[in-house]
Amino acid sequence: MVDDQPVKSPDDAAYFVHYIDNAMRWLQESGRFPSEAAKQEVLDAFREGKQAFVDLGL
Repeated sequence: MVDDQPVKSPDDAAYFVHYIDNAMRWLQESGRFPSEAAKQEVLDAFREGKQAFVDLGL
């Protein structure tokens, strides 16, 4: 926080959104999971993380 205001950087948030998109693409194409349910659980967690960065700065 700066002056009691949250610090937001649209550029940084966009970087992490892009990074998460690339990671999700890799997980979907090359990731190995014990089950389809496990794969979806991981992808859902990545989607939640991505949304957090979208909410922070985009």
